[in-house]
Amino acid sequence: MKKNIKNSISKVLASSLSVAMLFTQMTPVAMAQTLSKGPEENTNLLVDYNKENIADLNAYAVNESSEKVVYALMNIPYDKFYENEGKNAVSVEAVSSATLTKTRTSLSNGSYHVNSDGSDITGIIYPVKLVDVNLEGKTQITDESSVSITISQRGTTSTTEYKGKDALFEAGSYSYYVLSEEPSYYKEVIQNKDGSLSFGKSSATVKNINATATFSTSSRYGDYQLNLSADALFGNDADNKAITDVVYGVAVNTTDGYSYGMRHVENIWRQKEIAWSAGFTTQSHGCNLSYRPYESMMGKTISSVTYYTEDGVFNLDIDDVYVPVKTNATVSVDTAPAKTGSTNVKFENLPKDFSPVYEIKGLENSSVSNGVLSYTDAPNGEYTLKVTDGNNKYASISTTFTLYSETPLLYDDNETALVKTDSASTDDFSKYIGAIKSVKVGEQSYSTSGRGAVTIIKEDGTFDLTATAFSDNALVYDVTIVAAGYQDYSFKLNLATALKNENVTVSGESFTYTGLDIEPEVTVVNKEGEKLKKDTDYTVKYIDNKNVSDKAVVVVEGMGLYKGIVEKTFTINPLKLTKSNVKLSKQSVTYNGKVQTPKITVKNAENKQLVKGKDFTVVTSKTAKNAGKYTYIIKGKNNYTGEIKVTYEIKKASQKITNVTKSKTIAYKKVAQKAQTFNLVAKAASKLTYVKVSGNKNIQISKSGKVTVKKGLKKGTYKIKVKLTAAKTSNYNAATSTNTITVKVK
Repeated sequence: MKKNIKNSISKVLASSLSVAMLFTQMTPVAMAQTLSKGPEENTNLLVDYNKENIADLNAYAVNESSEKVVYALMNIPYDKFYENEGKNAVSVEAVSSATLTKTRTSLSNGSYHVNSDGSDITGIIYPVKLVDVNLEGKTQITDESSVSITISQRGTTSTTEYKGKDALFEAGSYSYYVLSEEPSYYKEVIQNKDGSLSFGKSSATVKNINATATFSTSSRYGDYQLNLSADALFGNDADNKAITDVVYGVAVNTTDGYSYGMRHVENIWRQKEIAWSAGFTTQSHGCNLSYRPYESMMGKTISSVTYYTEDGVFNLDIDDVYVPVKTNATVSVDTAPAKTGSTNVKFENLPKDFSPVYEIKGLENSSVSNGVLSYTDAPNGEYTLKVTDGNNKYASISTTFTLYSETPLLYDDNETALVKTDSASTDDFSKYIGAIKSVKVGEQSYSTSGRGAVTIIKEDGTFDLTATAFSDNALVYDVTIVAAGYQDYSFKLNLATALKNENVTVSGESFTYTGLDIEPEVTVVNKEGEKLKKDTDYTVKYIDNKNVSDKAVVVVEGMGLYKGIVEKTFTINPLKLTKSNVKLSKQSVTYNGKVQTPKITVKNAENKQLVKGKDFTVVTSKTAKNAGKYTYIIKGKNNYTGEIKVTYEIKKASQKITNVTKSKTIAYKKVAQKAQTFNLVAKAASKLTYVKVSGNKNIQISKSGKVTVKKGLKKGTYKIKVKLTAAKTSNYNAATSTNTITVKVK
């Protein structure tokens, strides 16, 4: 009878897996009670059961001690999968991913995710054995189940349909698919008192495989990375083809008996690359990394790695690998000039028991001591300083630094290109272009090499304006170039149309000084010859446009849709002075024995008085003191030109004869004895001559003014009229004066 019951149950499973699983959730007694009621009364059964087969079971009694065993594929969360596979330090969490495609590609084979957007990897799809387990509330996947997953990767969109058991790939935790036969390995499901499920250790016989491992304390995917090589499991590295297609899980085992479960994509990468975070690297490719399960691995020694695959469980026996302790310690090196010199090396948060050992590849003749890196004959370039712990406890730390040469180029806004400096050679320019690592445009940095490289700057120094960096069609971008062996170079890239010299014309080339700003009219056209609008397309300003100059400048600067500066020079010639510009305070003066210089006033056409010494000079051949004519030459200066001659006269002065002797008394006694003489006295500017006009004949006057009174002249008063003449000179006119002189004899 038991055999007939089993046959009937098999028929039920074939027609309706749902009913079969319903039976496995019952005890044998409950199953018999249910079947004895008949199909009409069992309204709690699923509607797709086979009534005929169910009815056949009613005739059979059920042994209460018999167990119903079902094998299935089940979605097991990571923490549940690993909890009985070894000694776990911390439960393993699900993977949260911002990279929504990788969680739904072959990289995650053997795993499942719950969210349809691919933002998680929750656990592992693994065979299980169910013995009287209540799966109420759990989702059953059947051969009729299917799910379509569409992903976009590297510009290509593809859709894959997962049917039957494969639909577990995107289903909830503990979803299951009933297997038709017992698998070669499985985990036995244990139902706890609270109804939750636990999973035993995998029943697979562990196969030991010799393997080699390469360990690194740096990784793009976390803080540590273990690369494994095992031909028996992964195949030959040369063909890069794994023998096993599906890896359900990986556990990294340490010598202290702990196992650390790894998860797809975040930890398990292309099967043989295992990486994890210990809390220092917290993100990879935009995804948050789970580190708490792995923190305690630091300072331990890895002895083996266990792989759970569709082909069984394999233990990869490797040489012991010590996991160095990571810290928040950092090291930095200041940027410095190349060739010979030194630069500072700075540590932060370095443990006291960290014993630094320095290594700089490619930098010969260098050493580090007391926080100073010294070097000799160092070429420019980017170098990496690696500092390892001489005590072999801590992970090494490193930093890159630059020994730079002078940047051999600059940005030419008018050409919208990088051009070499005057001191740089063409080879210097080419070396710099080849050394560019990245170009930052705005807030986005673009790598110039490797995966996803973007060409921003061409070999000739021009910009590839078709690059995505310029897709927003802005006119101005902030650009920073990062080149190995050079300091970062920043500038504003202006993509407006550059104004050229031929776009600008000025109304004249030569003008005459006016004392006012000279602003010739400017016309600006685009390359099509269309006239541009001032203060909309360009601005105009003038430099040195007032005074005489052969370098007066009009500056045209583009604005809006136009850029660049065009300078045009023009000449301002000096204004020529004429006699009408010059005025003397007096045309003539009379000689006075002093220097008499006339005041000279020079005014321009606007009646503005010019400044002597600044605007003009005055030149004369002699000092204006004596009577005569004087010529003054007025010469324009600075903003003025021309030479004007003006004449100025000092006329001769008129003389006066003064202080002429009026009378003279002579003693008779003297005259009686002999003739008497005396000199007439007078004052004049020149020599005087005397002529007797009338008077007693016994009184004579010489030309020089000597008066002679003859002997024997009688007593009496005599009147003599004398004419005095002052001769003309260079400064005086001639003068005469007739005076009467009284001579008394008594």
